[in-house]
Amino acid sequence: MDSLSSPTQKNLTGFVEGELEWADEFLEDAVTYFQLRHFFLAIESLQHASEAMEIAERSLSDVTEPNHRRRYQSNVRAARERVRRLEQSIMAER
Repeated sequence: MDSLSSPTQKNLTGFVEGELEWADEFLEDAVTYFQLRHFFLAIESLQHASEAMEIAERSLSDVTEPNHRRRYQSNVRAARERVRRLEQSIMAER
């Protein structure tokens, strides 16, 4: 596979970071909805967070900087664990 140009890499890195930020915001929304006992909205926010993480993960293979890639992979793993724990909490409360 050909290496992507530096500007393209920069744009890709920004895209991945943006998707991870969206995922984090959806997770925060889900926590807030859960605390308010709006379970449907909490689950919907978790679904949106998962979608944002999937989009970011699909782009990770094109991120050539190994340190960035490892950090993003670690962030996605941590976010997926947060989603899993929150889903369990929501199901236990329903």
